[in-house]
Amino acid sequence: MATSSFEKPLIIKDKRALEIMEKGFEQTTGRRSNSPRDIDSELRKGRAQLGKVSSRLKASLPK
Repeated sequence: MATSSFEKPLIIKDKRALEIMEKGFEQTTGRRSNSPRDIDSELRKGRAQLGKVSSRLKASLPK
């Protein structure tokens, strides 16, 4: 989704639309992640995987 769509004003033109919006907001619950992430560990793993892919790509290119 383009970020420009977040900057558009929201115009509610009638009472029914407002009621629908309110009902939707009441039903929405916040989401929380139950599993904390170790960002440093994930970055190390990602860099290692990227290195493997990169070296395979370099080996497959014609010289």
